[in-house]
Amino acid sequence: MLAGAAALAGDAAFRGSGSVALAIPLALVACLPLAWSRRAPLPALLATTAGLIVCLAAFQPYHTAIFVLAVALYNVASLGDRRRSLIVGAATAAFVVVVIVVIADNVAVNTAIRLGVVFAALVLGDTVRSRRELREARREEREQENRRRVADERLRIARDLHDTVAHALVAIPIAVGQTGFRIVQEALTNVMRHAAASHARVNLHVEAETLHVEVTDDGNAAAPTQGGHGLRGMRERAAALGGDVTAGPAEHGGWQVHARLPLKPAKR
Repeated sequence: MLAGAAALAGDAAFRGSGSVALAIPLALVACLPLAWSRRAPLPALLATTAGLIVCLAAFQPYHTAIFVLAVALYNVASLGDRRRSLIVGAATAAFVVVVIVVIADNVAVNTAIRLGVVFAALVLGDTVRSRRELREARREEREQENRRRVADERLRIARDLHDTVAHALVAIPIAVGQTGFRIVQEALTNVMRHAAASHARVNLHVEAETLHVEVTDDGNAAAPTQGGHGLRGMRERAAALGGDVTAGPAEHGGWQVHARLPLKPAKR
């Protein structure tokens, strides 16, 4: 804004076409709308154009007025859409031609130069807008891809867990299998809610007519699951089959839930 005003006033001083004392405030008023051109580019362009008309009538800044207008036109193109940019650009070009015909000499050369500036401002603004939209579209695509990968990974883990538990319990009675599955489910739920862990491991094995279910994580060893409803429910399920559940800090850090569920030899 200040650079544009200085250029307009300097043009008047260089050409000696008007009072510098008058040119400075008029130039500031003409360029003031540029301060809002990023929030309201089209109104800023219209206000700047009106101010430039006053400046041209008062002290004739022929050389610099087109560049101030180009700044406002650039913001319209870079912050709007292509259709609006083309309409505004065409209207601006027509306005520039009319002004040149009315006040300038050597119409052909002046028209070519100033229309070139208008066209350059439109192209540059539209290019900046297109690249910004392309970057945003690529960023959204990356975010969607990341969300899809996370969802796929969660689905894969859920399927692996289901398959692991199902295969491990396929030789176990139905009640034992259901209890083991619920214990694993509840233990992993506690890991997600309370442990602040990055990994959890489920281990199932049969030893001495007993199914051992172990869920170990690498999170907070003081997780609030020890006296919670989740652990109480696991213990009640195991006790109903004659088994038990223990929970506490794991040997190598983290938290471990260990359930022992008795198997009947006749149904193995």
